[in-house]
Amino acid sequence: MKELINHIALLKVNGIGPRTIRKLISDFASTQNLFEATKKDFLHKYQISGEKIYRHVQEGKNFVSEAATEYEYCKRKNYAIASFYGDNYPNNLRHCSDAPLILYQSGNIDLNENPLLSIVGTRTNSKYGEQVVENVINSLKNCQVTI
Repeated sequence: MKELINHIALLKVNGIGPRTIRKLISDFASTQNLFEATKKDFLHKYQISGEKIYRHVQEGKNFVSEAATEYEYCKRKNYAIASFYGDNYPNNLRHCSDAPLILYQSGNIDLNENPLLSIVGTRTNSKYGEQVVENVINSLKNCQVTI
């Protein structure tokens, strides 16, 4: 649970994404080790970008409380959280170089059971974009596809 909350916290930092976070976790073996590392550790591991990465990680530590609140909210609403490192993460997605670190899921669905369809879009979508997505989803309702 603590690792998952730390993953959520790191994702709240502007300037680092899932690929970088996975690299950091790989280099430090856990987010706990990552959060406990000193500036010197970062400068030693990443000579060119060590200072910048260290600042990002420090910022991530400041989001742990907010991430814990988000985690508790998901538990109350029965939203599942699939971490890249967890058993409930889709196996096919795990092989993508830009796979998300966390997936939020509503409903009782095994993400490894059916084919998956991901819909990727902008955060500031248009009405037309919403209509297209709604049409795609509606047309696939009777198929054995997890969206």
